[in-house]
Amino acid sequence: MMGKQPPLVMEKPVKRRKLSDTVSPPEEEKWNGALESKPPPAPSPCLSMLLSQVQSSDLRWNKIKRDNLDLDYTVLFSKAAASSLLQALEEQVEYFTGDLARVRVFGKWHNLPRKQATYGDPGLTYTYSGIQTPARPWLPPLQHVRDVLARVTGHHYNFVLINRYKDGSDKMGEHKDDEKELDTNVPIASLSLGQERNFYFRHQDSRPPKKLNIEKVQIQLQHGSLLLMNSPTNNFWYHALPPLRLEPFRVDKEKRIAFKYRAMRCGNCVRGQQYINNRAGQPFFLSFTRDIMSHRKFSAPRHGSMAFYPKKRSSRHRPKVKAFPKDDRTKPVHLTAFLGYKAGMTHVVRVADKPGSKINRKEVVEGVTILETPPMVCVGVVGYINTPRGMRAFKTVWAEHLSEECKRRFYKNWHKSKKKAFTNATQKWQDQVGKKVIEKDLAKMKKYCSAVRIIAHTQIKILKKRQKKAHIMEIQLNGGTIADKIDWAVSHFEKQVPVENVFGQDEMVDVIGVTKGKGVKGVTSRWHTKKLPRKTHKGLRKVACIGAWHPSRVQFTVARAGQKGYHHRTEMNKKIYRIGKGVHTKDGKVVKNNASTEYDFTEKTITPMGGFPHYGEVNQDFVMIKGCCAGPKKRVVCLRKSLLVQTKRVALEKIDLHFIDTSSKMGHGRFQTSAEKSAFMGPLKKDKKKLLQQ
Repeated sequence: MMGKQPPLVMEKPVKRRKLSDTVSPPEEEKWNGALESKPPPAPSPCLSMLLSQVQSSDLRWNKIKRDNLDLDYTVLFSKAAASSLLQALEEQVEYFTGDLARVRVFGKWHNLPRKQATYGDPGLTYTYSGIQTPARPWLPPLQHVRDVLARVTGHHYNFVLINRYKDGSDKMGEHKDDEKELDTNVPIASLSLGQERNFYFRHQDSRPPKKLNIEKVQIQLQHGSLLLMNSPTNNFWYHALPPLRLEPFRVDKEKRIAFKYRAMRCGNCVRGQQYINNRAGQPFFLSFTRDIMSHRKFSAPRHGSMAFYPKKRSSRHRPKVKAFPKDDRTKPVHLTAFLGYKAGMTHVVRVADKPGSKINRKEVVEGVTILETPPMVCVGVVGYINTPRGMRAFKTVWAEHLSEECKRRFYKNWHKSKKKAFTNATQKWQDQVGKKVIEKDLAKMKKYCSAVRIIAHTQIKILKKRQKKAHIMEIQLNGGTIADKIDWAVSHFEKQVPVENVFGQDEMVDVIGVTKGKGVKGVTSRWHTKKLPRKTHKGLRKVACIGAWHPSRVQFTVARAGQKGYHHRTEMNKKIYRIGKGVHTKDGKVVKNNASTEYDFTEKTITPMGGFPHYGEVNQDFVMIKGCCAGPKKRVVCLRKSLLVQTKRVALEKIDLHFIDTSSKMGHGRFQTSAEKSAFMGPLKKDKKKLLQQ
């Protein structure tokens, strides 16, 4: 039976205890010792004598140097000195526990497969993986080792990170010590005590996504050894300590302690001291608590690049070259651009020439685009002079005869017009007075002009398409003097210039075109914004918030519905895989074999079975470029010489084609030529009808 309880009497209000009051005095003294000026234990005279015996002249350094890898390795301490140092540190070092013994990887917290501790000068902090760890005061053994390193290496270290591995199963994953707090001019000194372990370095290019074939550098760290990682090793090489691979049911219980002495930047001392002052009065283990949010983050990066603003329709169907390559007068006169028509895509098989890569000397399959490029005709020359407002046209001289397809471009309705365009230019060439005017204009151009461009048009008529108007553009001439350029332009009046005279095999070019038009689209299709939840009012494919109350307008950065496609775009550095000749006659025979290779002797044209969808046959010269290009089929495309000097290995790679696919692009084609199909399928019904009709 319960007794009668005394009445509850409260004389004074209960004072809320501080967080530090919840810790017992001995425990509080233990954790706050790292932040207070607690006198360190007295150094061992025997250990001090052993460490002081190290002389830099007695050390034998091994230099390890490779591609951006610079290491120095030596055995710093004798076995007796290393064992004494290991025993002293096992008794004095206090390792992290709780949250500081965990690390966050890909959003999940994991226990560290080792023990860690940090010591250094007052106010220093070290941050890794989102964890900020202030340094405890120096221990006497650590100070002795620091003094030995200063005497041996000539560098002063103010911070040390200690990693303790209980046995061979503990490990350290691949990482780089490239934190901003570290002084890159001072090498990282790694001292190993205890169990001998293998330590390897791995180049960053040997990891995904490049995965180059670069060998690892492996070092066996002995008891009492020192490894110096000089700059720029940690900028290019990862290092790790893998677990020991032992026989089944065998466990290696030998421990290992690694010390990484570092030189921290001085600016970090102020922040570390402020951090310690703000945490004053709290236990040491509570001073490292993380600020973890308990809700999801609703903010997200913007959708769509603003580099292509404004997203509007192109003002012209034919692409415009807004910049030509820089002129080099030491080279012969040559064109810098060319017009072609997009026919379609296919794929090729080639041998890659990439030393160090896994695909080196192996066959790879790549998609290519076929551009039909009939020869262009030069019909005029324009001279440009420099003005305070940029380049301005000075004089223009036209050829005597212009084709009908060229004149059609200057009329909206050719059928109802008088067709008298350029009659004055024609009369100048037929009159002596007019010829003198032309010669006078050419002489002025040679004297005053700083740039020369020719006026050339495509031969749309020989393509046998529905369009009859040729595409005309100005193409800059580079190389030689101004007089050489004008003489070259006049000598090529009314003459055809093939694409092989402008570009070459394996050359890098820029492709300029107008993309395929999509019309007016919403924000989901135009900007790829995230669809709203299912129960959203008045539609899902919208932007939920288009801005704040103020500023009282919709900013231009907000995704809005509007035009998608038919934009003017320039793709740089497209590699030419082949420049093929069209169907031509040689020695009285029609040559159509422009899709064969040294490894595929089948006589076939670049046109696939059944023709390119929505285009037809390619009978003229063509250019094969890697990948895709802007625009639908039949769209005019401009090829321009690269604006930059190409020095990369990809740009200088030689293309070795083994096979060009010419199977049908409507469905899954199986046959490369009609002869191959008839040999496999036999005579078809339509073939029998043709024989009966004959």
